Amino acid sequence: MKTRQEALDWITQSIGRKYDFDGYYGFQCFDYANAFYNFVTGGTLHGEGAKDIPFSNDFTGLATVYKNDADFIAEPGDIVVWGSQLGNGFGHVAVVSSADFNQIVVVEQNWLNGGWTEGPKRGGTGWEMATKRVHAYDNPQWFIRPLYNQSVIKKAAATVKRAAQKVKAKVLPPTFKPDVNRGRSNEAYVMGTIDSWGAEVRKRKGSRATGFNWDSKAGYSLNPGDVVYIFEQHDGWGRIYTGDLTGQGSNDWIWLDRLQVSKVFK
Repeated sequence: MKTRQEALDWITQSIGRKYDFDGYYGFQCFDYANAFYNFVTGGTLHGEGAKDIPFSNDFTGLATVYKNDADFIAEPGDIVVWGSQLGNGFGHVAVVSSADFNQIVVVEQNWLNGGWTEGPKRGGTGWEMATKRVHAYDNPQWFIRPLYNQSVIKKAAATVKRAAQKVKAKVLPPTFKPDVNRGRSNEAYVMGTIDSWGAEVRKRKGSRATGFNWDSKAGYSLNPGDVVYIFEQHDGWGRIYTGDLTGQGSNDWIWLDRLQVSKVFK
């Protein structure tokens, strides 16, 4: 198993190249994903079409499969699979090079159906090459995350540990950045109290595709000094719980400028 950095280096060098992994139908999206997966794991992906990849392969000990939902955020090095809504029912597959809460940047083949434009089904060719492209999240959609080799990280961690034993350094606590989006967690990122202005609680509506808004009132407000915990951050708003460090299901949000942070957990 390769490291994540080795995988990302492979993705970068692949742009502008053509991959026909199985020797049939030119440069298909499945060929590119298989070339990447083979480099990372030494294995081969199976399936009649790209949409079958999450279900026609045994990823035990090799990767974790995630189904996209409203709180999922892709990571560089993920393999992303679209369902039958693409590819004339066969789906589509690409490799993620970067991502945030709203979109994914991928490298892919045959998005424009130019992977096989001439020649026989075995040995044929096409004009379309591996290309970097931006997509919105979609449904149904799955992300396959290889269990990348951590040996480099572990080696670096051991080096840091040895250095720390020699030099006693001051460790700075984590800092709170209200303008940074952070995905939904079942454990609080921070806790704090409401400032002297109080805070009106709002509901989030919308989606990644159409955009989110916080125009709907929750029907109550928090008073100065009330203790709250933040479990998600998006566009300056924070998903809250009151009175507990863990939880799920709330759609109550406050504007984070109203929060006086007293403790950062992560």
